Amino acid sequence: MIAFTDDDTVPDPLWLRAGVRALQNGADAVSGRTVVPLSERPTDAEANVQGLERATFATCNVIASRFWLDRVGGFDPRFRRAYREDSDLEFRLLDAGAHIARADDAVVVHPPRPEPPFASLRQQRNQVYDALLYQKHPARFRAAIRRRPPGVYYAITLGQVGTVLALLVRRPRVALVAGAVWATLDVRFFALRARGRSWAPGHLAELALTSILIPPLAVYWRLRGAWAFRVLFL
Repeated sequence: MIAFTDDDTVPDPLWLRAGVRALQNGADAVSGRTVVPLSERPTDAEANVQGLERATFATCNVIASRFWLDRVGGFDPRFRRAYREDSDLEFRLLDAGAHIARADDAVVVHPPRPEPPFASLRQQRNQVYDALLYQKHPARFRAAIRRRPPGVYYAITLGQVGTVLALLVRRPRVALVAGAVWATLDVRFFALRARGRSWAPGHLAELALTSILIPPLAVYWRLRGAWAFRVLFL
C-alpha cells in the first residue's frame, strides 16, 4: 500500500486508517476527500485550489495498492509539471481493470498556498499536458475533463488578432467590429472570474489584465502541446 499527499496538506489523524479500510473492503485504489478552506471572498488563485474538492483522483489524497501501481508503471514522467499526472494515473488504473473507491472519511485539508501576482498566467503552460492526456485517453478526457475545446478562448484570441490585423491594413470598420467582439467577450470573461471573488482593488486589476492575456496564452500552449505530442487537440 502506498499513500500520496502533498507537503502543504494537513491529513486527518485517521486518514490512513480510513484509506486502508477501503482497500481491505475490496478497493485497489482509494480517493479520499480533500477540503480546501477558503475565506468568504477568496482570490482567484485561492478559488482555483478549490477544484481539488471536486477532483475524482487528486494525488494530494490517494491511497493505492502497490501491486496496481507497479502493474500500470506508476506515473508517466512526461508530465513534467504537477498537472494531469494524477488523471493519467487514474485513467490507466481504470483501463487496467482496477477498482477505485471513494472514501469520504479519508480526509486531507489542503489550504491554498500563497501565490505570486499573475500566477494564473504562468499556469497556462499546464495546457501542454492537457494535450498529452488527450493523446493518451481521448474518450476519458472528453468524458471527465473537457467535452469540447474552450470556444471562448479561441473567440477572444481571434478578436484580438483580428483587431490588430485590421488596424495594420487600415480597415477601421473591421477593426471596430473585431474589437467590439473582443471587448464583449473579455468583459464577460472578467465578470465570470470576478463573481464571488475578492473585491480588493489590486486583485480586481489583476483579474482585468489577466482576463485579456489568459485566452491567447492558453491557446498558444494548447496548440504547442498538440504539436509536441502530435495530436489533433484544440
